[in-house]
Amino acid sequence: MTPPWYLCLSASLLQEACASALQANEQMIYKEGRFGKGRNSCEEKFSCCHLFDESRSEIRMDIASSRRQRLSPEERHKQILDSAVAYFAEHGLDGNTRDLSKQMGVTQSLIFKYFATKADLIEAVYNRVYLDRIAPHWPELITDSTRPLRDRLVQFYTEYAQAIFTYEWMRIFMFSGLVGAELNRRYLDHLSAVILGPILAQIKAEAKSQRIPDFEDVWNLHGGIVYIGIRKYVYQMPTADPDAALIARAVDRFLKDFGIQVDPQ
Repeated sequence: MTPPWYLCLSASLLQEACASALQANEQMIYKEGRFGKGRNSCEEKFSCCHLFDESRSEIRMDIASSRRQRLSPEERHKQILDSAVAYFAEHGLDGNTRDLSKQMGVTQSLIFKYFATKADLIEAVYNRVYLDRIAPHWPELITDSTRPLRDRLVQFYTEYAQAIFTYEWMRIFMFSGLVGAELNRRYLDHLSAVILGPILAQIKAEAKSQRIPDFEDVWNLHGGIVYIGIRKYVYQMPTADPDAALIARAVDRFLKDFGIQVDPQ
């Protein structure tokens, strides 16, 4: 027969009671002044509470975590963010924080101490993986008309490839796109404004062909270079590393279509 409701402690009281039993193996009060001994008694008597197994797991994790070396708030924040980047790259943005906490060996509540919601955690991942990799000098590099356009584009895409050609960037980008997440659209809008738009303006200024370059042309150049990383990290196909020579060939083919000088200076 199911015990009456008052025999089932709240989750917080249950955690405190079982934590004491697990750590000190002390007796704990169960009902009507009678006592049960140790962890086995605690588990048997509270089997009516569907929260028991889950709470006990959290308690054990808390105890284990407390035995590890304590980290400063800054170090803990970085640890959680680093782990989240790796986790979402492997499982996609649909992955949950409970599984992330288990993979880290910490409690879910510890994650929420530093990131109030999963959305906040994903926002931090977005900043780390995408925005932090856009170098502040790139817009100036692209628009520096004292240098040949070819040299500017080769340098930019060589540096850009070095920044984004990682397992985490490619896989999170693909996972985000597949589920229609807002991260991709925000990133591509930002990239268009600070990088691709200025590239298009520079190409238009130097183009000598009858056809006027447009955004689709710039996306073809950009997408062709990024696709090398997709083949490597998403399709897991053998690919050549995107060194300056490989990128230079792609840039040269693109600029020739618009009659722009491509001979290295």
